[in-house]
Amino acid sequence: MSLSFGVLMQIAISVQVADTIPARTPVPVVVRATVNGNTAPMLTVPSAPGASLDMVSDVTRLGGGFGQAVATRETRYLLRAYGPGIIQLSPVSATVGTQNAVSLARSLVVIPPPRNAVPAIVARAPVSRATVVNFHSLVTPDTVWAGEQVTLQVGVFIDDELRSRLQRNPEYVAPSVDGAVAYDLPVANDALPSRDVDGARYRPFIFARALFPLRAGRLNIPPARLGYTLGSAGTMFGRQDRQTAVTPARSVTVRELPTDGRPTFFTGAVGVYTLAARIEKSAGRVGDAVQLSVTIEGAGNVKLLPAPIVNIPDVVSNAAGETISVDSTDLLVRGSKTFRFLLTPRRDGDIPLGDVRYAFFNPVRGAYEIVTAPLGALRVAPGTTILDDDAERRVAALPLQSWSVQPVEDVTERWWFRVLFIGLAAPWLVLMLRRFVRWMPRRPSRERRAQPRDTVPLGVGTDAAGLRRAFLSGLAPLVQLHAHEPFAVDDVVRRLRRAGASTDAAEAAGALLRRLDQLTFGRDDLPATDAITALANESESVTRQLRTEMSSRVQQRLKRVARTLLLVVGVGASLEAQPAPFTRGVALYRAQRFSDAAAAFAEAAAAEPTSASAWANLGAAHWMRADTAGAIVAWQRSVRLVPRGNPVSALLEAQTSAGDVRTSIIPVTPDVAWLLLLVVTITLSVAGAAWRWSERRISNAALFGAAGIVALCALLSVLAQRSVNAAGMLVVRRNVALRTEPVLAGETRARARAGELATVLESRGTWLMVRAGDGRAGWVESEALRSLAIGDGRDVALAEARIASEPVAP
Repeated sequence: MSLSFGVLMQIAISVQVADTIPARTPVPVVVRATVNGNTAPMLTVPSAPGASLDMVSDVTRLGGGFGQAVATRETRYLLRAYGPGIIQLSPVSATVGTQNAVSLARSLVVIPPPRNAVPAIVARAPVSRATVVNFHSLVTPDTVWAGEQVTLQVGVFIDDELRSRLQRNPEYVAPSVDGAVAYDLPVANDALPSRDVDGARYRPFIFARALFPLRAGRLNIPPARLGYTLGSAGTMFGRQDRQTAVTPARSVTVRELPTDGRPTFFTGAVGVYTLAARIEKSAGRVGDAVQLSVTIEGAGNVKLLPAPIVNIPDVVSNAAGETISVDSTDLLVRGSKTFRFLLTPRRDGDIPLGDVRYAFFNPVRGAYEIVTAPLGALRVAPGTTILDDDAERRVAALPLQSWSVQPVEDVTERWWFRVLFIGLAAPWLVLMLRRFVRWMPRRPSRERRAQPRDTVPLGVGTDAAGLRRAFLSGLAPLVQLHAHEPFAVDDVVRRLRRAGASTDAAEAAGALLRRLDQLTFGRDDLPATDAITALANESESVTRQLRTEMSSRVQQRLKRVARTLLLVVGVGASLEAQPAPFTRGVALYRAQRFSDAAAAFAEAAAAEPTSASAWANLGAAHWMRADTAGAIVAWQRSVRLVPRGNPVSALLEAQTSAGDVRTSIIPVTPDVAWLLLLVVTITLSVAGAAWRWSERRISNAALFGAAGIVALCALLSVLAQRSVNAAGMLVVRRNVALRTEPVLAGETRARARAGELATVLESRGTWLMVRAGDGRAGWVESEALRSLAIGDGRDVALAEARIASEPVAP
């Protein structure tokens, strides 16, 4: 069919294409424009959304008659529709100078592709008589979405002469393609048409394979190989020639599935599908299961179709198996997959079941689509197997914690910590200096050699004036006396009492000072040496008692000051402003609005990610709304911030299994662990220095023991720091498949349950290679995981706030 439109009857333009075309089959499109003159018109390229349009030829011809020239421009295309439906072929414009003509738009009806259609390589492969064996390959299409089918066709074209020379059947070796799921497609070679080339008839033998790419990028298809043996025509004896033919390597561009418009419940289905659901019976009893069958049918990789999410209020849903049916009689893989679920009602009465939704990516339209199937209602008779919701709602809610924020500063980064560690060498330096001084030769002075033994103590004057000066020098730092200031004895006694000395000690010091004043400034005779020695001993005893009493008083005062400071700090911490989202969350939680409370606590945790109470309360809200995975995420972060004395530790232990040291929670904070290491190191260092000061030898066992204690404390500090940082640790947020490739169409290797702990092995874009318990590993999308790293707290809290209002998936 053709349509024409001209301007002043100068330009005639036509578009020839069938009104109804089959899907995925090349259809010729001819665009022709004619104009009077010697200049051919310029043609625009048409477009057809939902189909590919490839130019085959562009020819210009000049002709005419009776003295009038005519120029014709003819362009041929091959149109290939991606799938059934209606496509629009855009208008084509022809221009010559100032003249212009435009064709009308065309609506083409695309019907499903015919079954057992002739492979395109039969007509498109270049067959030549100059080649002994025509061995070619064709890949269609050359650009696909991840998970969309790519058809590899390999054709062998043999004429009658070559068939008579073949000694045995050729051996075909199909290419092995990495990064794609492959299905061999049957081809009815006996029904394929032959091709006549230069008088020779070539019979085709076609091998077809469907490939479903697993990842975006470039899919490389290695060459296919064909081995055959030729001999002399008409005889089985004689020389045999073994030869091999190969096809060129091919490649396909694979595009990543778009993120725009992706439904939240999309699980990786790619293709064109329909959905049907059927309930086994419309009536039942509380506690008696009813079977639900959900069938997904269409074109695509049906073997890897994920199960739909069935979430019905007042009904417990459990998977009960699946059935797969693949139709491989056509070059387009199609089939169906039926999922069975057991629905157990939890209450009696009429329960509306709603509908089942399934999201998939349609590669034909390049967009996500959602299909639904209504389920109707279920009439449930009373039963006694399962308690009703009212009984469950009467369960007491978990207790909440009051607001608190835990500092997460690293004590090893503080200057005093590093100075103290450097100062650990001080006792040993003093010990070395002492030894160095002792090794220096010393010659006692003449006065020291002449000093008799058992006389006045060293540093004490030999008369009353010297003894008085020595006693006052001992009292000076205690009562702030200065030599140039006059003072009275009573004033010294009062100062001693204010400084913390007892009344008896202060009065004894005053009496001794009066006696020394009388001996120094009075008219009494000079005392004997024995009297001076007795006064010196009394002076030393009084000074020692004053120092002991005043130092103990100072210590008590320091303790009182420290207690006051701790009380002020504690009161200040208790009076710390509680954020509004936290207060709102507490009110909503007490009102039994657990989803709204979870959103509020998540907002508070996002504002202050180091608040263990906000995370603990978020976990309690998630737990009350039956979101176990969300509760584990929040409780893990809370316990890692406050490992000791946290009430949620017992709740967390009941929901998670024991893991290895990489995921364990160390029951001590990093600051306490590092300070313990510092105290142990200082104690051992000072004790060792004191031991060596006393000229005693340190045994090897003691050295190894001390080193072992320090090593254990250091290991505890590192493990505690690793526990709170939680780098590379994750919690699986929902039930996911561990895939062999980082794409939604990847094959499922194993599955991970919601709430499981996992560690990151590798990262690639939005995909993470994780390892869960029992050695299970695979690729998972990052949106299905929650990080436990201390630096990701705000992002995790914001993600939890977004999903707090969504229904909990089973």
